[in-house]
Amino acid sequence: MQKKYLNILICIIFVCFVFINDAFSANFTFQNRSLTLSNTTGCAVSSYTFSQKTQDNNNAKISSGVTVTIVFPTGVNISTATMSGSTFKGTAISAGWTISGQILTFTSPTNVGKDKTFSIVIANVTNGGSTSANATVSMPNQSGGTSSGTYTVTTTACPTIPSNNECSGSASLTPAPSGSSTCTTINGTTFGATASALTSCAGLADDDVWFSFVANNPNHQVTVDGIANFNAVVQVFSGTCPSGMTSLSCTNITGNNGIETVNLSGLTAGNTYYVRVYHSGSGPGVSAANTFTICVTSSSSACSIGTGNLTAATLPYTSGAQTTCSSGNDITSSNVSNICGSSSYYGGLDKVIEFTPLVSGTISINLTSTGSWVGMMLYQGCPTSGGICVANAQSSAGNQSIGCVPVVGGLNYYLVVDSYPAPNCNPFNVTISAPSSSSLTGTICSNAVNMTFPYTTTNQSTLCYGNDYTNASIGSPATLYESGEDKVYSFTTTGPQCLNLILSNASTDNIGFQVYSGCPGVIGTTCVASGGGATSGSLASSFVVPAAGTYYLVIDTWSTPSFVNYDLVVTSTGSGPSNDLPCNAESLILGTSIGGENNCSGSASEPGVPGCWSSGSINSVWYKVTVPASGKVKVKTTQGSLINTQIAVYTGTCGSLTLLACNDNAASCASFSTLNSELSLTGLTVGNTIFIRVDGNLQSTGTFSILAIDGDNSFPSIPGQDCGDPNPVCNTVMSISNPGYSGFGNTCDLPTSYCLASGERNIVWYRIPISTAGTFD
Repeated sequence: MQKKYLNILICIIFVCFVFINDAFSANFTFQNRSLTLSNTTGCAVSSYTFSQKTQDNNNAKISSGVTVTIVFPTGVNISTATMSGSTFKGTAISAGWTISGQILTFTSPTNVGKDKTFSIVIANVTNGGSTSANATVSMPNQSGGTSSGTYTVTTTACPTIPSNNECSGSASLTPAPSGSSTCTTINGTTFGATASALTSCAGLADDDVWFSFVANNPNHQVTVDGIANFNAVVQVFSGTCPSGMTSLSCTNITGNNGIETVNLSGLTAGNTYYVRVYHSGSGPGVSAANTFTICVTSSSSACSIGTGNLTAATLPYTSGAQTTCSSGNDITSSNVSNICGSSSYYGGLDKVIEFTPLVSGTISINLTSTGSWVGMMLYQGCPTSGGICVANAQSSAGNQSIGCVPVVGGLNYYLVVDSYPAPNCNPFNVTISAPSSSSLTGTICSNAVNMTFPYTTTNQSTLCYGNDYTNASIGSPATLYESGEDKVYSFTTTGPQCLNLILSNASTDNIGFQVYSGCPGVIGTTCVASGGGATSGSLASSFVVPAAGTYYLVIDTWSTPSFVNYDLVVTSTGSGPSNDLPCNAESLILGTSIGGENNCSGSASEPGVPGCWSSGSINSVWYKVTVPASGKVKVKTTQGSLINTQIAVYTGTCGSLTLLACNDNAASCASFSTLNSELSLTGLTVGNTIFIRVDGNLQSTGTFSILAIDGDNSFPSIPGQDCGDPNPVCNTVMSISNPGYSGFGNTCDLPTSYCLASGERNIVWYRIPISTAGTFD
């Protein structure tokens, strides 16, 4: 009996021990832990597979629905991880997916028993670059404790994306010259390359890189030689990168470690072509073995240009004393691919100078000759086999010059020296400059030549500066002098300023200038002043810049010639006339004449040019007068050094004016036009202010006088110029010098038939007493 109770007691104690033992949580470490990555290269997207085994303990079991936590090491980007493709013990993960920093959590979709091997797959994790660090995986077990494991994440260095990963950064290839089998190879690799936007033409283009070359003849071959395990695909494009390209060929013939050769024909010499190379197989170019060589050769025959020609081995080049008289007529208007200039200059004996610039840039070519009717024709590529005309210089003179010509390094150029059929040959000496790629100061607004006043510079030229600003640019005054190459100057003022500009020693009278309030072509820019057309190489002008700011002066020409050499002087004379703008108009007192001048005035912030005025630079000054009780006003100008005035009258306010009337020349006398200006206005509103604008015909400036009177009255006589106020004759004999009057007076008192003949414009009146006897001269 006692033994029975003892056994019951032992059993109760054992059950309690088991119960108490199960009530406490337990932590377990996974067995047989390992981590595999689908791609071990940094920056590659990988699937992370965590493999492990639970402990052989009932408490190590894992239930479905618990939260699984994975902590990734710093450097690994888990923001790209996706629930799609991720699994737990082979079952898709579908709930509880969250990402915060380096921590990913999800809900387990199924149970895991004790002593069971299972895997967790996390899809699309972006590897860190050159990582060797730990990740941890943890989750609750059935004891309420945690089961966990630590895993080492190891990746190689993140590959550098090649500089020629896109066509915009294509690596340059140098084609072999025509007739040469020389292949100038460069090394290439797709290691680290990414896919371009273009679709694959063969295989999988997920690691393409780009090259480009400028064709020097119609026929070229592109050769790509990959090392072991590299299966090259070579695609060639014409057109403009990146959106305007057309595929010319796609080649993938040889397979791994093979040589791919693309034969191209019908190319245009001087055009740029693009070559795309990638590994045919899958993979984003992360293998360092994805390397190859590439080059461009030519199958075209050697250029046919005759014998006895010259080769410029390097630039700069000087031919020394040469003659075409010992040569043949090898280059003719019938055998060249393109006639360069006039076909007449292919009729004489000729000599060709061949050269290949090592670098791209601009060159100048000068030919001196004691002969005549010389022609120079420059070709890019063989003139008798697809060559393109680049430039020419042809005239009856002996000396010829080709200005700033762009050339491309590595291309073949041929300079043909020829002539009219008579004389059929000439002596000559040619110099060719080295290519210049330096940026010339003054080509555009951003590198304009800065001026401070007084500013003087000599031996200037627009040659090689480009035709950047034209009469189609925003703000242009639309003159003829905006068609050649142009040079840009800038200056800054602290307020309104009157400037005098002198262009001298110009190599052509077709020189012009424009002054802008900002860079031409930019919205809001206006033209402050302009002028053009020199006389014997000189052009002078005065103008006012209306306010503080930075202004741009552009020196330009007609389209022919395309450039000009010149000297330039710009000086400041202060702020200009005080009445340069309508709101600063000077008041007139009716019946009182005052003097004025329009030197250094401008048209900025003023109304448009009146229709009756002449075209040319605007140099306006302003006056105002109050309308009298008659409602009539007469206004006139009298010439001073400004010998041809023009006027206009406006109503309204100074900030909002309406043109009422205008006049260039006053009423004529017989066949003569009076070069002063005059208006008679009626129907005006009494007490209103009218504004009077005075300018010079074309771009003329100078002094004048202006008079406004009540319209019911007549203009007062001008002493000596009107018969109402003649010069008195006081002595028996008087010698009269030129009184300096210009034009007629206020009235022509003689009948029309008495007006003087052509060329006589200055009428002077004298009063002679009847009692005076004698003569006068």
